[in-house]
Amino acid sequence: MNLVQAFTLYRSIFLWGLFLNAIRLMTMYAEHEHQKFTPNIWAFTAYLSIDLSCMGIFRKLRRTDLLAHHMGCLFIYIVGIPIPSTHYMGNAFMLCESISLLNAVLPPRALCWYRLFTIFTVRYPVWFWSMWWLYKTHNYINICGVPIFMAYDAYIVYKTVPKLK
Repeated sequence: MNLVQAFTLYRSIFLWGLFLNAIRLMTMYAEHEHQKFTPNIWAFTAYLSIDLSCMGIFRKLRRTDLLAHHMGCLFIYIVGIPIPSTHYMGNAFMLCESISLLNAVLPPRALCWYRLFTIFTVRYPVWFWSMWWLYKTHNYINICGVPIFMAYDAYIVYKTVPKLK
């Protein structure tokens, strides 16, 4: 196992922990119990920072679209840390990272199918639910960011489908 493969495995294991913890937190606590969600927000911010650093170090991991996506996410999470009311939604967004959970274990063709499945069964439902939640809680300005994530998912679908032929 080389260093890049080891990092990919580490990334998958770390994401599994964040993913399962986000589900646990969202099922155990109400959205107004902000302090319960904060440690997971900090952990995800650390994950994004480490991931960006490794993409800078290892050329094989570097993808321009993923760099832009991670920098945008990191910015959103850093800005949201002092605003406790956003921590619940921040944990919901972590569920969308399930697209990367199996990067280290699936062969390329199966990984393409898994990513498509995840986009349509996890990510898009989370985006639509989050737009409703943001509207319901009067976070109108934050609703503008969700279509950007949806467009990124559409880009992933666009890039993935030809690989299945």
